Amino acid sequence: MFFGKTTWGSSKAGGKGPAGDAGSFRVIGDRFRDAGKKAEAAEAYGEHLALEPNDFEIWVQRGNCLKDTGQYAAALMAYERAVALRPDDADVYLQMGHANKLNGSRKKAIEAYNLALEKQPTLYAAANELKGLGARLPALRSPLDEIHAAGRRATIVDVTDLLAYLSVHTRVTGIQRVQSCIIAELLRRSGSEGQFTAADHILAFCDNNERAIYAISASRVTNLLECLSGHNPLESDIRTALSQVFDSKIKLSLKAGDCYIILGAFWIVENYGHQLLSLKQQGVRLGVYIYDLIPLTHPQFVTDATRQGVISQFADVMLLVDFVLTISEYVAREVDVFVKAELGRELPIRAVPLAHEFPVPPADVEDQLGSAFLDQVPGEFALCVCTLEGRKNHLLLLNIWRSLAQKLGEHCPSLVLVGKWGWRIEEFQKELFATNYLDGKIVIFHDVSDVELGHLYSSCIFTLFPSFVEGWGLPVGESLAYGKPCIASNTSSIPEVGADFCRYINPYDVLGALQIVERTVTDRADLAAWTKRIATEFKIRTWADVTRDFFEKTQTLAASLPATAEPAVTLAAGRVYELTAPRVRGQDNDWRDRSLAFVLVENWYLIENWGAWSSKPIAKLSFGTTCNPGERIRVLARLKLPPPTDTGLVTLKPTDGIKSRSVRLTGLPQWVAFEATVNEERCCTVQVQRIGHVVQLDTTRELFVGIDAIAYHKSDDIASRLDVLEAICMPGHLLNSG
Repeated sequence: MFFGKTTWGSSKAGGKGPAGDAGSFRVIGDRFRDAGKKAEAAEAYGEHLALEPNDFEIWVQRGNCLKDTGQYAAALMAYERAVALRPDDADVYLQMGHANKLNGSRKKAIEAYNLALEKQPTLYAAANELKGLGARLPALRSPLDEIHAAGRRATIVDVTDLLAYLSVHTRVTGIQRVQSCIIAELLRRSGSEGQFTAADHILAFCDNNERAIYAISASRVTNLLECLSGHNPLESDIRTALSQVFDSKIKLSLKAGDCYIILGAFWIVENYGHQLLSLKQQGVRLGVYIYDLIPLTHPQFVTDATRQGVISQFADVMLLVDFVLTISEYVAREVDVFVKAELGRELPIRAVPLAHEFPVPPADVEDQLGSAFLDQVPGEFALCVCTLEGRKNHLLLLNIWRSLAQKLGEHCPSLVLVGKWGWRIEEFQKELFATNYLDGKIVIFHDVSDVELGHLYSSCIFTLFPSFVEGWGLPVGESLAYGKPCIASNTSSIPEVGADFCRYINPYDVLGALQIVERTVTDRADLAAWTKRIATEFKIRTWADVTRDFFEKTQTLAASLPATAEPAVTLAAGRVYELTAPRVRGQDNDWRDRSLAFVLVENWYLIENWGAWSSKPIAKLSFGTTCNPGERIRVLARLKLPPPTDTGLVTLKPTDGIKSRSVRLTGLPQWVAFEATVNEERCCTVQVQRIGHVVQLDTTRELFVGIDAIAYHKSDDIASRLDVLEAICMPGHLLNSG
């Protein structure tokens, strides 16, 4: 995160910064730049470069600041000096193109953008600029091309959730803060020596409407994160930066062995499972970072809509991924129990604990804090940072502070709460408003900046975190990182964060919690000793530590997987499976049934109440079997044609080379049987093709073949064959996998 603005002190008069060296001018320039004072930043950078003329990065930064203030000729001179130092750096040519474009020099801008693409063929920002200028575009190369050509495999980092969140919010908290910190650290490390580099780690998002994965420009994501980290980022600036990220997109074609890891909240993408299924069919390794299972394990703390939204996506993703990372050992245990009990799977699961680190403001941070904010900060206060919702247990704090205020009177410190309003908080609000915020002893801040939050952490006497359940508990670690004692719940993952540096309460025990809080407030010698111990003994886990741990474990888990991934769904011989929405979109008690949707692997619409239509003339079915490789099986599928068709020809062709079966269907459902051979992966894959011209009645989509049930049995297993025939002849006995 970025902070700060400063004053020149005597630098203009004497030509020296506060410390009299180039480093001081560079720091001053950075702070001016981050505060939006580009002219002053350019001047400070100039002072720095007079002392350090070979500082490539600062020549670029000076050029950028001059460009932003309309001094295009001076900016181009700075870029030329940068090019002389690093002639192969593509970004400098990109910036030169921008400066020339703004200066009205279209020809020179095109030359610069082409040079940028010559140095880095995957620099999509330059390609988009050329497109905007109406220039001829060179062929763009996928960032995967170079990786695959070198015989390596890529790690695709899915940041769909973060981009979606920033389309409606201007500050990141919780899951989105975690993502932004990991991404920022990954991009920072990409230019240095390390185990992971930008070349092999590609940021991407999933466009579910187009059923495609798109890479996005790392430099533009960096710009977006820098915009977010400002003291008071403007919504218009964030929207512009986000739009530039999307403008940089290029479609990816992943290959077997590539790794696709979902970094954020996957449940915000409707039908994510179908895109993941496509990747799995290509042999891509799938991983996901799990933050908590609270909607499933503690439904009392979420809305029904949220719970059902998570249910509808969670099982799909967990049925498809090859490995799982979690933000704590607690969540790792929860996930392990869930996938075994509810899905019948055993997955490699590793914890990647989150950081304690929160950006520490520089000494001059007060210059960025407005009087309107500072006037609301009490003189002495305890701090609680978390969303104002029922799960966070603010009502306990209100009751404690009511008792403290009655007992201590004016000696009772204030309680500052920081967070936005969430759900299931009505009782707390009612008490808060009825008591006039405990006669002003409780102060609430919403939507604070990082600088403001840093000030609150620095100024409080201690913090509290009484949450009933967490996946991690970022504010606990942030409190300790600031050297502030924290009184926290003893539940779920929270003790992992604070270890023995926190004092713990039972979040359901108001009287017990009151005793601990009252002692902390009244025994200042004890509080001072506690604070000193944190300052001298607590070891901060940084976001650099988290990022390194995350990608090392991602690579280790992906490399340890079998050469052939297990099928997305395995069907039992002798059973008939209905491919209908009530089966695959069930509630808690039939999670495994959702896997039936993954029988339809290519070119199918979503399953409806009756079944599903193919979306193209050729579609595919695929499923795992309980048979051995090479065994012959007989597959039965119930098919039909869309209206207004009276009759039509459909061909079913197993991919094992057995002769295809052609049948003439009508609009009514009809069972069709054909022979297949189980492949080396114990799977059966079938191509379903509609032959001839198709009349379309549906004006919104093309429909070709419908399917609503499937079954199979070994060709020589009479008993299993009779089971299938009985289920077909007695529809009430249709069975689904348990």
